[in-house]
Amino acid sequence: MDRRQLDRQERRVAAAADRIVAANPVVADTWRERGFDPALIPYGADVDAYAAVDQAPPPPDVYIDPPIVGFVGQLNDRTDLRLLEAVADRDRSLLLVGPVNPSFEPRRFDDLRQRRNVCWVGPKPFDALPGYLRLIDVGIVPYRDSAFNRGSFPLKTLEYLAAGRAVASTDLPAIRWLDTDLVASASEPGAFADLVDRMLATGRTPADLMQRQTFAARHSWARRAAELHELISSTPLTRPHTQAPPACGVHVQGHCFW
Repeated sequence: MDRRQLDRQERRVAAAADRIVAANPVVADTWRERGFDPALIPYGADVDAYAAVDQAPPPPDVYIDPPIVGFVGQLNDRTDLRLLEAVADRDRSLLLVGPVNPSFEPRRFDDLRQRRNVCWVGPKPFDALPGYLRLIDVGIVPYRDSAFNRGSFPLKTLEYLAAGRAVASTDLPAIRWLDTDLVASASEPGAFADLVDRMLATGRTPADLMQRQTFAARHSWARRAAELHELISSTPLTRPHTQAPPACGVHVQGHCFW
């Protein structure tokens, strides 16, 4: 799409809003530089859905041995395939859960999933995910360094923590914003694989499980909804909105949010 046209449309929508909510610190900084005052309310996690993963029935289609390194999500050009390969090169069991974009390096991905220590189970419904997370010891966020990823907020990070799993991620602004040593970061293949190795060697204690889940609970969707409600309640209505709000805006209690 035309970046200049998108920029014009974004500014038009923002100018019609009483408040702007950004879900990522980089996005918030972008709008501050444009002269706006955005509120930063990132994405959250459905922590209740993952609270009892260790009691979830294990899925029948995973054939690799524990301990298991797992990725849950879409595999596409946001993914750094080098990091998956580096983990598999260490002879670690690697579980991949989610759809694969057909244009995402098909030959290279096919070579990866054919390895004896790699299991790709394809896309799964949301209510099946606890069973797969039960099998995972370390959840990974292997994203490339791209403008899109720097402006994203990977939900899987919080979902892994809500399941009580260790998390290894590439170094992203959203990860730094979480400001916790419960998520460790490395962006180069060798360093990323080293990080995963250390996490697998450490294992998981009941105290680890509780600490991760407690942290995730502070970033639940319920908490995010409360933050948004407070923002709406405290935002003065500066002008009546007599026209329909922009297509990508949200009209709530007389306010236009974007």
